Amino acid sequence: MFREQVVPRLRQEGFVDRHLIQPLRLDLPEQCDRVAAELLEDARFKDNPARVTNKTALVDALSARTRQRKSAELVDTLRAAGVPAAPILSVDQMLQEPQTRESGVLVGAVHPRLPDYRSIGLPLTWDGVRPAVRRVPPLLGEHSGDILTWLGYTLDDVRSLKGKGVIQ
Repeated sequence: MFREQVVPRLRQEGFVDRHLIQPLRLDLPEQCDRVAAELLEDARFKDNPARVTNKTALVDALSARTRQRKSAELVDTLRAAGVPAAPILSVDQMLQEPQTRESGVLVGAVHPRLPDYRSIGLPLTWDGVRPAVRRVPPLLGEHSGDILTWLGYTLDDVRSLKGKGVIQ
């Protein structure tokens, strides 16, 4: 059975502008002081077993404090205190990040319907070269017949399913 080991380690929601990953360590006062110092005095959060027991109350208390701040401000505050923290970006935001563009992780490939197709490449390189995209995602229904015959359907079954509009 899974058991929480460190609390709080949570995905904070409700920020003015976006979400945040925040493994805040209440057992390290120099880290907690900048966000929720008064929680250190609360007996429900005095040590990790107590925080695990009172996780809902702790998450609610932290959320009430973080909800009032912009994530960039909170990330800066937490990082200055030695707390690893990062904003959770939307796909659009991630694609605009200089690190994303400069890392070469976005790779193009020939696609039958999308002339400017880009995908997330492998996050590694061999001898400084990132592996190319070998295959683009299939079009809707492109492999249905192959998969169904592999599963034991006959070609007549597949034709019947196509005729009824069940598959493309």
